[in-house]
Amino acid sequence: MPKRIYEILGQVDPTAATETVLYTVPSKRTAIVKVTAFNGSGVANMIKVAVVNDGGSASNPTTTSKDYRVDGFPLGTNYEDIDKEFKGITLNEFDQIRVEATVLGSTFHCYGVEIEP
Repeated sequence: MPKRIYEILGQVDPTAATETVLYTVPSKRTAIVKVTAFNGSGVANMIKVAVVNDGGSASNPTTTSKDYRVDGFPLGTNYEDIDKEFKGITLNEFDQIRVEATVLGSTFHCYGVEIEP
């Protein structure tokens, strides 16, 4: 029976307009994750969330337009629109979640389960 590891898998406050790796699936594991984004900057913000498939090479390929789950999603400044959640992202060994925000003050969290054979 596979071993399941439940935990916070990654947290990051990226530099403005800089793609940052939030989470990489470890060797010999798969994962099912949820990503949340929060705008604490006090100004309107746009975010990007990419799921980059490593293709089994552990080589960190370049992010392309097809990798983005959201590209330019607005996070506002009032309570109703300062956060966003992306659920049910299934990842293979060495796949990555990469994030970016237009301003400082955005926080991204990756929660989920890693499955070890």
